[in-house]
Amino acid sequence: SMVDGPTRQLGRIGFGICVVDAHGTIVGLGLGVPPRWVRSVFGAEAWALKVATSVAEPGVAFRTDCLGVANTVRRGRKWATSADRPLARLWALVFAALDDHGDARSVDIAWLPAHTAQHAVGVALLSNGRLLTDTDRIGNTQADLLAKRGAETHRVPEHIRNDVKLRAEVAEFAAAALA
Repeated sequence: SMVDGPTRQLGRIGFGICVVDAHGTIVGLGLGVPPRWVRSVFGAEAWALKVATSVAEPGVAFRTDCLGVANTVRRGRKWATSADRPLARLWALVFAALDDHGDARSVDIAWLPAHTAQHAVGVALLSNGRLLTDTDRIGNTQADLLAKRGAETHRVPEHIRNDVKLRAEVAEFAAAALA
């Protein structure tokens, strides 16, 4: 998640992870901030997968609300870590962690729709063809809240954010006046 974006100067990213057992009970929560070289929401989502796959037991399922992350795993290590991929370094870490779970293509990683309402349960489809469960929905909501909290841990101070906003408004006014 990102707060105070989208400018690089003010925007801050974080990630959240929600661990749910087979009965739908939340058994673990985590949040954090990716390393400085990860600068996008997509990167934060991929970093969350790296963290989750690094600590999870083999055989667990992973859910992400970032379709690009699920698709990158599906496309495979060679594609994700090729020299022309901006986050190849990160994807090398993800696939190294996935090695502990067997063949990356056989790991249960699926995209789920984000920010769903209760009525989407049993109706919305995940990328693996399964229907969205209440557990999926609750877990995603918790992970999103934690990601925001992670991003907020390193926000630019409010007075600086306000100053930058004011200066941008002044610049926009000046540009409009010149036009």
